[in-house]
Amino acid sequence: MTVPDEQELVALRGRWSTAEARIYPMAMVSVPAYEQALGAVATLLHHLRAEVLDTPALARFAAHPDAARGLIDVPRLELAGLNFDDLVGAACASRDRELALKEECQRRLDAMRAAPAGVVWIDVPFRRAFGLLAMVPELRIHLPAGRGLRTSLEADVDTGAPRLRIVPVAIDLSTGELSVAPEHDDLDLVVDDRDTWEEAWTWFAGEWDAGSDVEVDARRHP
Repeated sequence: MTVPDEQELVALRGRWSTAEARIYPMAMVSVPAYEQALGAVATLLHHLRAEVLDTPALARFAAHPDAARGLIDVPRLELAGLNFDDLVGAACASRDRELALKEECQRRLDAMRAAPAGVVWIDVPFRRAFGLLAMVPELRIHLPAGRGLRTSLEADVDTGAPRLRIVPVAIDLSTGELSVAPEHDDLDLVVDDRDTWEEAWTWFAGEWDAGSDVEVDARRHP
């Protein structure tokens, strides 16, 4: 199997998500079956963590999951009303999220490590930039403070117009992992354009004692 393209990945993830949606609500119907499902998915996920190290490998496993039959008691699980393909799909969904997180963390680490000497703010652009997302970075990081602004696109609840949500985050500089900046966990910021995004960045730069006129790695600026 070749490396799946974006459309194939969307289809795979849709099937995996559907499998999860069929399994986990069983807690409201049969607790024993639900517990068996959790155990089976955990066993499969343990195998995937050891053997499946990237998305193409996960897609290959999903296409030919025969090896999984030797890891769980399929007949007993089917007697409990569980479907083998759904169990495999749920395990793949969990592993896919882990791999996606790992890839995003690595992307941030690569950006930080590539920053020239003296640059303290760096921008990590969106993978697929379009519209408003082409005007701002997905993540702007202030290296000395270990803080940054993460941006996502959402629709206005009243008009449906695209808007930018800004979340101040703390960055683990050794792993690339993000968490909500605890000093700003009560802020809810939505802006409409690049100018107001820059105003928000200037404010946070002041809060982090970073200064808004520091040099940014222009190679990573949208």
